[in-house]
Amino acid sequence: RFLMVLYYQLRVWINIVQCYNNIALLKIINNNNRMFVKMFIIKTKIHYLIGSWAKDTAFLSLFLFIVLLLIKFNNFITSW
Repeated sequence: RFLMVLYYQLRVWINIVQCYNNIALLKIINNNNRMFVKMFIIKTKIHYLIGSWAKDTAFLSLFLFIVLLLIKFNNFITSW
């Protein structure tokens, strides 16, 4: 079960990386069309939020991981 969650989490991360790679390519191609790129980014973000994250159980673990990171980061800032 843990391995399954890990696998899903990896898959989600790969999806996100591919998504951002696509956006980088689009930015190179459409330097003039900044609005289009922004719209595309928003669309893909919504798509990935609804599509892969809601279905995967990894979303919960990913969310908790991000929350933990934020807490650690805040502690680091306050101590620094």
